[in-house]
Amino acid sequence: MIKKNKKNPVIKPRAFSIYRKIYNPGFFYEEGKYYLFCRSKNVLGISEIVLYISNDGVNFKKERVVLDADSKIDKKGVEDPRIVKIKDRYLMTYTAYDGKSARLCIAISKNLYDWKKFDNALLAWNACMAGSFTVPWDKAQQTEEAITEWSKAGGIFSKKIKDKYWMMFGDRYIWLAESDNGLRWQASTRPFIKPRLGFFDSVHVEMGPPPIYTEKGWVVLYHGINDQAEYSLGLILLDLEFPKKIIFRSKNPVIKIDQLYEYSKKTDISTDKATKPEVIFCNGAQVVSDKLLLYYGAGDFSVCQASVDLNEVLYNYKSLQIK
Repeated sequence: MIKKNKKNPVIKPRAFSIYRKIYNPGFFYEEGKYYLFCRSKNVLGISEIVLYISNDGVNFKKERVVLDADSKIDKKGVEDPRIVKIKDRYLMTYTAYDGKSARLCIAISKNLYDWKKFDNALLAWNACMAGSFTVPWDKAQQTEEAITEWSKAGGIFSKKIKDKYWMMFGDRYIWLAESDNGLRWQASTRPFIKPRLGFFDSVHVEMGPPPIYTEKGWVVLYHGINDQAEYSLGLILLDLEFPKKIIFRSKNPVIKIDQLYEYSKKTDISTDKATKPEVIFCNGAQVVSDKLLLYYGAGDFSVCQASVDLNEVLYNYKSLQIK
């Protein structure tokens, strides 16, 4: 069973803080410490990436801002980080938002504290030519710039495959991309994961955390959004050597909204008046002590934790349930 922590939320905004929302964390575990890179939206409505550290995975202490909105491409915020380590280098994907379009970017670090930004990760990307689409209740993606330039939600595979870096990215559809150096990426224009009529992911899909290496294959968690604008998490298993080969894709969500703290009065999605999205958003997951540990944003407001035994994922992935 996937179990949500009874102490949820593990991080939430404090009264009189400069941050009105703390959510959608990237996650990395190393040498007994849990690092959460939280999207933190300040009183001006601009997101920064703030590092929190814990010794037990539940009680976190704020360290410092590691990425802020300090350039033209991200003047309205840096959002939704995802972290992997390949050899001695940490790679972070994040979304830069300028008020007109989201753009997938990369940052690198040697120590998890100091990061260098590399804007516009995708080479010659055109969302429209790659088949992307908009939904009527989401206004942010309907600007002139967004129709062609929109890109976000990049999960880098934590091991190189055939001497290449690989990444799954995107919302609406999920695409694959390859890179020689991990900084500049060539994306396929053919969607890899699409919505499915009649399922929890019937309207659109969005990439979750970085794919997780296991003996059975790459475990991929992704977001499925239905026609009620409800977010949930699905599971895909990919072949280790041929990541384009899908071994399994869940018909039902492995995590969905079912707790009061996961509902929000106001999400970040700019919508029509008739639609009220309900959002859980996971961009941080890693195997820790034989458990798959997930951190996710609840209602675009706070940070929560869930976990499941890794063996249950590997041997019972067709029947995973929430508890």
